[in-house]
Amino acid sequence: MNLISFYRFIRGYFYFFFSWRGLPVNRRELVVDIGSGDNPNIRADILCDLYPQSNEERSGRLGIWVDERPFVMCDIQALPFRDKVFDYVLCSHLLEHVEDPEKAVKELTRVGKRGRVETPSKLMETVYGWPFHRWRVSWGEDGCLIFEGKDSSTNGLFSDEIKKSREFEELVSKFPSKFLVRFEWKGTFPVEMRGAPFSPSNRASFDPEEISRKMTRQKILRRKIKIFLIRFVRTWISCHSRLILLEILCCPKCRGVLLEQKGGYACRTCIRFFPELGGILFFTEKTHVPSAISS
Repeated sequence: MNLISFYRFIRGYFYFFFSWRGLPVNRRELVVDIGSGDNPNIRADILCDLYPQSNEERSGRLGIWVDERPFVMCDIQALPFRDKVFDYVLCSHLLEHVEDPEKAVKELTRVGKRGRVETPSKLMETVYGWPFHRWRVSWGEDGCLIFEGKDSSTNGLFSDEIKKSREFEELVSKFPSKFLVRFEWKGTFPVEMRGAPFSPSNRASFDPEEISRKMTRQKILRRKIKIFLIRFVRTWISCHSRLILLEILCCPKCRGVLLEQKGGYACRTCIRFFPELGGILFFTEKTHVPSAISS
């Protein structure tokens, strides 16, 4: 491990275990991290992601992070949660990926009372030129969050050597308001769409058994220590160590009431079945019901 790698390792652990500081939430409030990826906020009580088996759209080398907290595989454009069930919603570096940000924002503000959104700024998108982002994000003069469709030919201004250097990362950290669109919201916030989104080529597989195998928890000492530390820290910052999921979840298609069945959850209204495998809840398109739904 060279000096830069060691610096990133230490900085990453520091940010991970202190990411809850500065969040305007108390121990009793319920928090969800939508698009949790490989670096979820330690204060989040529930983790959500749509691409758990793929790391192609993440900057880190680590795969998806799963620990003892409930993990829900779902689409931000059709969230499987009841209205206003969360006190606070975290959504970091996700809206620039989705096909319909306006629909995603409606879902965020439907399930949460307030929250925090963070995306790369127009400047950062221009500098880095990520090929898997669909939108450039900026603020309008009227306080509206603007999403502009990207040009597929954008490759970024600088080489990877410059962008991954410690000096450049420190520059980005020093001027967050220039490189990030970050804000707190309460109730809702306005969105404006401009142009058509760029369409990345990768797509996720929605085979629960395949994904469950790929997300098997690694039995390595470092991961065990990290999970132990997460559990220890969370006893002080959150009182939601155990959740009754049926009080939180609903059908993402019709928002009907769910019934717990062997191997997952079934919607009483539209007869969809959502499996649970390896502690992962799969709330994506799957309509097979293994047994009759009983009241």
